[in-house]
Amino acid sequence: YFFRSGCVDHPEDILVNASVQVLPAVTPKFPELIPYPNTSDRFLVVGSFSDTSGIAEGSIIPTVGPVTVLRIHIEEEVDHWVALSEAECPVIELLSSARWDVEG
Repeated sequence: YFFRSGCVDHPEDILVNASVQVLPAVTPKFPELIPYPNTSDRFLVVGSFSDTSGIAEGSIIPTVGPVTVLRIHIEEEVDHWVALSEAECPVIELLSSARWDVEG
């Protein structure tokens, strides 16, 4: 996955203190093989946005399997606009009913 926040006209409008989370379609049979922290609502925290560049990038291990939701979780309120200028998820197998969520 790759997410870029901010834009040329407003480079300060970046996501900070935000994480990338996925909800697996099924509960993993061997959760001890999943290296990602869990949230209280079963999401896996697979990455975070850099506080300096506003970019989140990485890959998700195949053991996670297909996901039903990918969300960007904003950990705390910010006092400025945020622009999500690029979003790529070519390696995530999304189910046909999958959705994107941005919460904060």
